[in-house]
Amino acid sequence: MRSAPRAVQEPRARHAGDTLGGYRCPVVTVEQIRAVALSLPRAYEAIVRDRIKFRVGQIVFVALSRDETTVGFGFPKIERLALIESALAPQVAATLRAVA
Repeated sequence: MRSAPRAVQEPRARHAGDTLGGYRCPVVTVEQIRAVALSLPRAYEAIVRDRIKFRVGQIVFVALSRDETTVGFGFPKIERLALIESALAPQVAATLRAVA
C-alpha cells in the first residue's frame, strides 16, 4: 500500500541550539514547559506512548518527543505567521511570508 505524497517542507531547526536562517533556537527545559502549560486553566499532563502531552479536555496543545528534544504545539492557523514573524529573524519571516 502506497502512502500519499508528503508535502514539501521548508528546512527547520530540529534541536535546541540549531540555527534557522541565522536565528539560534533557545533551549527550553521540560520543567519550564510544564510550568507554563499547567498554569493554564483546566490543563493537565498525560503520558501517551512514552510521550509527554499537555491537554485541555481531549485537545493536545503541547507534545514532547520521546527523547524530549523536540516540542510541538497547537496554534490557530490564522495567527501562525504572526507568531513566527514575532519570534524569528526578519529574513526567515520574509521567506515564510513568500511561501504562504
